Amino acid sequence: MFSEVDVSVQVGGKASEKLKKLLLVLLMTLPGSPAVERDSDIDQKEVHFCSSAQDIKKRRHVAHALFTSLSHSRAREEALLYGTFSFLPFHTSNSSNSTAPPPPPVLAFLRSWGCVHFLILLNIGPQTHALDPAWAPSLPEAGVYVASTGMDRLGATSLDTLVLQPHEAIVIKLFEAGAYS
Repeated sequence: MFSEVDVSVQVGGKASEKLKKLLLVLLMTLPGSPAVERDSDIDQKEVHFCSSAQDIKKRRHVAHALFTSLSHSRAREEALLYGTFSFLPFHTSNSSNSTAPPPPPVLAFLRSWGCVHFLILLNIGPQTHALDPAWAPSLPEAGVYVASTGMDRLGATSLDTLVLQPHEAIVIKLFEAGAYS
């Protein structure tokens, strides 16, 4: 099991927006009490990297929606507050070439409380990753998206068809057959 550890992460300076979103998902789904501070430099940086005011507004909306979804889920779900924490070995269905270096890892873990399970997947690399259907046979195979770094995944999903995009984090509430929560 996971013992309580004080972890302090500060992202600032030249960290990309994608990295900041990955870390936000990680901090909001790990055991413990997250402390999140608004990036005071974001307004000035966005002016230089975005082509229009509409792009800035959309990026702020997605960041706000991600934080809101994660904080509301954490406030109402015992699994994210008190649940057990289990690292999961991650295997993809991609074939590997022995001469090629291994792809960057995908961090996978489970937060569980009773029959409620949250699967958290973080793809830190630049490649897409499809889940191997035999990856975690003990996990429920269906669930619903709670959040993703792009806030563009909605509704029900099956782990058999899940593909992680580059630099994407996903939070899925899993459902055991016959159990409803």
